[in-house]
Amino acid sequence: MHASIRFRFTLIELLVVVAIIAILASLLLPALSQARAMAKSTQCINKLKQMGMGCAMYIGEWDGYFLDGSPCPMLPEAIHPYQPYNWMRRLAEYLSLPDKNRLKPVEDKAKTFTCPQEPAGEFNGNYPSWHINQFIASFGSPGSFKADRPRKADSITLPSAKVYFGGGTINSAFYHGFFYPSYLTTGQLEMRHPGSKVNILFVDLHAGSFGAPPLPSAANVPLASKWLIEGHGAAPGL
Repeated sequence: MHASIRFRFTLIELLVVVAIIAILASLLLPALSQARAMAKSTQCINKLKQMGMGCAMYIGEWDGYFLDGSPCPMLPEAIHPYQPYNWMRRLAEYLSLPDKNRLKPVEDKAKTFTCPQEPAGEFNGNYPSWHINQFIASFGSPGSFKADRPRKADSITLPSAKVYFGGGTINSAFYHGFFYPSYLTTGQLEMRHPGSKVNILFVDLHAGSFGAPPLPSAANVPLASKWLIEGHGAAPGL
């Protein structure tokens, strides 16, 4: 009879295996993190398209006029008399969000109006991850920097080159909109997606991720106007 032979790892062999596993993990984890970030960017674009479809239903019901993008926080009407003009509250009706006339449930609004890449707890009922282009979807007093009144969708001659919604920062969060061209520059946008890009939905409801270039820097505000304001030509690269 042959004596059974038992194989055992030595300490050195075990350390070599652990080192190999650590090296493989260090190579794979960045790729997994990148894939996760890309998936969140895709979810963000899908949310923007969902908002765009809600806006399209609004336009169809309101005789072709854009969703009103007037600024005011998401507060009860008893606190803020202009609350009915908040674009999130108006859009909520077309996205089947429950309890649209009150702050709660905040979770339902957060699921729709917060980018998946946004840090947890960023949404507090007032600040969405995306801002509306108030040069075409808002109203103000004549001569102001915004449109005088909500415009008709068919008045936009370059809908594929004009921003409808885009990722904004806390600098303009209270107003929920791009109400100065300088807010659509790389220094003001929330470049939270892979490759330092921001997701943008256009008036024709196509969406994409953009970085610099073609997005303008803070020093090129006239170029930003091409993305926002009708009559300023096509945005470059579109």
